[in-house]
Amino acid sequence: MCSSDLLQWFCAKGTCPMVIDHTLTMRDRSHFTMEYSQALAPVLTPELKRVVDAFAKGSTSKARPAP
Repeated sequence: MCSSDLLQWFCAKGTCPMVIDHTLTMRDRSHFTMEYSQALAPVLTPELKRVVDAFAKGSTSKARPAP
């Protein structure tokens, strides 16, 4: 299994802010708001595509292992 280091987009130094750049990040304890998801889409799309492509090719060598 592999994953990308996506935590950097949600938490920093053990703190997960509820508001970033005037955007509410969490709807509840486990769901991001639509607005925050849309704000992150341009930066997360290339990283997620890389991970999905690695799985589709049957190889996880290009993706980093899960922690």
